[in-house]
Amino acid sequence: DSEKKYLLRQSLKDVEKRHPNDVQIHWLLGLAHARGGLLTPALKYLKKVIEVDPGRDIARFLLARVCMGKNQHQEAHAHLQKVKESRWVNQIDFHLALMRTCLELDRLTEARKSGEKLMTQVPHDPLVLIEMGNLCLAENQVKQATRYAREAVQLSPGSVEARLVLVKCLRRTGSQELEKEVAVWEKLKKMSEEIEDLQTKQIPADPRNPDLLYKLGSLRIKSGKESRGLQELLRVLQLAPDHQPTHRFLAEHFGRKGDEQRSAYHQRRIKN
Repeated sequence: DSEKKYLLRQSLKDVEKRHPNDVQIHWLLGLAHARGGLLTPALKYLKKVIEVDPGRDIARFLLARVCMGKNQHQEAHAHLQKVKESRWVNQIDFHLALMRTCLELDRLTEARKSGEKLMTQVPHDPLVLIEMGNLCLAENQVKQATRYAREAVQLSPGSVEARLVLVKCLRRTGSQELEKEVAVWEKLKKMSEEIEDLQTKQIPADPRNPDLLYKLGSLRIKSGKESRGLQELLRVLQLAPDHQPTHRFLAEHFGRKGDEQRSAYHQRRIKN
């Protein structure tokens, strides 16, 4: 998956050299870089799209999210205001983005309006619960914030953001759970940082390296993103069918899950 994204970006850059003023190429480059976590080039390409085609709402919405990722929340808010009625933008994604931006800008009334809309539509979405927890903390409603945080953690135990909100709540209340939850959050945060470094730096520089792809896939599984992690480990075995760390990891992983058939298959591939 990471290799495909890298090759796609390189291919689009080659096309851009031949068609430097093609707004569709700029859009695709902005999209590819944003999905790869490369926010600075994504910002450059998406701004080019908006300059040429200011009515391309889906590009403007993605630009707003990239601005958020670069902590440019005032600019993100301005772009979001221009797409709030757009039929091209998913309204749940829009209100989540607007809520996050308003929280960063201390626009709590506006954030509350988006939060209430989200709670009527997707009240058990972990992302919504995380932002509701952050909002309630900003409003000093610590008990309600804690309820939202605990539900978010229950639904998405590998979420760094959910764990962080819970840590903030426990710190405010002086709970005895704090030390344990801080340890869990720090572990997940470290894995998340390692994943980001692999995605944005190490793998783009060496996209067919099975050791790097193995590290990415195994970290994803450990952080609770099993489906995507397994896809990346399958890619490792396509590149290097006898990759021993992958076979050992999968043998143990499937063994813990009680999948004896798949565990046994990978056990047989391990060389003593």
